[in-house]
Amino acid sequence: MEAVEGAMQKAGWNRSGADKLPTCESLTLLIVTRQGRIFTLQSDLAVLKHRNFAAVGSGYQVALGAMHAARAAGWDAVDVVKSGVKAACDIISTCAKSCAPKQVRG
Repeated sequence: MEAVEGAMQKAGWNRSGADKLPTCESLTLLIVTRQGRIFTLQSDLAVLKHRNFAAVGSGYQVALGAMHAARAAGWDAVDVVKSGVKAACDIISTCAKSCAPKQVRG
């Protein structure tokens, strides 16, 4: 739990002087393991496991729909993610227009 809290603080999530993580704020961490498993950690510390792909933020539903369609069309993984980001940024006004997927190798 300390490692998760440390990661949240590094990401700019403040504790506000409390002894525990605040639950009144909204934060979701997207976690991808080296083995390709995908999880999200919610602000209430619930952990959700995802299949194939996941999205977070205000455009997550649009992104998931676009990624589902791209995957069904046989696109490669990077293009599937790019399609989700582009669709969310094109359609949802609260999505950051400068966001871009980055491929990480570990």
